[in-house]
Amino acid sequence: MGKYSVDDLKKMIPGVSEEKFLVVISKGVLKLNDEEINTITFVFFLCLLAELNMGAVLTEPWKQIENISSFEKVKEAKKLLNEFITDKKFTEPPLDEVLKGLPNEIASKIRAVVIDRYRDKSILDMDNLNTFGDKILAYQAIKSKNNVTKILWILKGMRDDISHGRIMELKYEGQLLVNRKVKEKLLIDYMEAFSNPDHTKSNLSSHLQFTEEEHREIQRLLGML
Repeated sequence: MGKYSVDDLKKMIPGVSEEKFLVVISKGVLKLNDEEINTITFVFFLCLLAELNMGAVLTEPWKQIENISSFEKVKEAKKLLNEFITDKKFTEPPLDEVLKGLPNEIASKIRAVVIDRYRDKSILDMDNLNTFGDKILAYQAIKSKNNVTKILWILKGMRDDISHGRIMELKYEGQLLVNRKVKEKLLIDYMEAFSNPDHTKSNLSSHLQFTEEEHREIQRLLGML
């Protein structure tokens, strides 16, 4: 488990400060070094920021749309969007990576089988998205695949790698994330992407049943987020 036994922890924990308590876990139990701790902290802080940023995009449009459309249309829109993102759940990374290079006909058949097998087991709900990946799918459905979603999928991969202990192997653009300059690059790229999202291909309104006037207003609102 680490250099501390359970008996050591029972004696030590009650008397340590909050800061030292975290050190006991990170260095005493997990035996992480400073580079690993700093990298984990950076990734999870950035993921928390992403959760907050995505939250605004996933909730604000509906508040605005309810002011320009009927309750029935909004309800139907959410239903269609739920189906859309549920179908995408098992066709976005990593499945797309697995299918890369296969003939389109074969890849389409595999994708269809996966969707059919798992759809009923994991229906997504725009009003109740529980995982980081599900929120990215919903964000992507609203904003389209763009400069932001590219970084969001990278962050999700980093979170997964950390959970499996692959901390020192984390990379961004081919460079190890333990390097301070690489962290700075990722942070700036993230901030610039969210500050200037490419929403020109947003498909929230394109696959939902709104009038042309409503479509234009939705696009305008999305451009403000």
